[in-house]
Amino acid sequence: MAFANEQALELLVTLLPVESPAGTIPEPILTLCKKAQGGGETTVTLRSPGPAWAGLPEGVLPACALRALPLGAPGEKGPATHTMVLMERVVEKHQIDLEKARAAFQLSKREAEVLNLLGLGFTNKKIAEMLYISEHTVKDHIKNIMKKLGASSRGEVVATLR
Repeated sequence: MAFANEQALELLVTLLPVESPAGTIPEPILTLCKKAQGGGETTVTLRSPGPAWAGLPEGVLPACALRALPLGAPGEKGPATHTMVLMERVVEKHQIDLEKARAAFQLSKREAEVLNLLGLGFTNKKIAEMLYISEHTVKDHIKNIMKKLGASSRGEVVATLR
């Protein structure tokens, strides 16, 4: 592992079986990386797998989303040389009071539409398809929403509006 922030390290511990040696990469992440190396972005959502993981009772492990993206050297074609894994806690899906959010955070109508679909758990790609805009535009809207809400992740955006 080349880099992991504090939140990722906390999530990694929850994904490991109890007796794992230090530096072990959890099986779900290894599997995800292999799929990503096979071609394209891969996403999976994990729920508490049971009492054997991290000594926690079933249901205690926070759900998390793992997204793996194959990376190669800039400007080079060919197989990926690295895999980036993004880890984020998943908050439960729910409707967001869009009018309240728009007023409180000065969101545009389109930002509110993106926020609603984000709260329902849709990926950037699916949001783009549903709103007939590019995935890049969706990412820009999400960045703007995060800035206006003072949030640092998608999950934090949704949690802020509970």
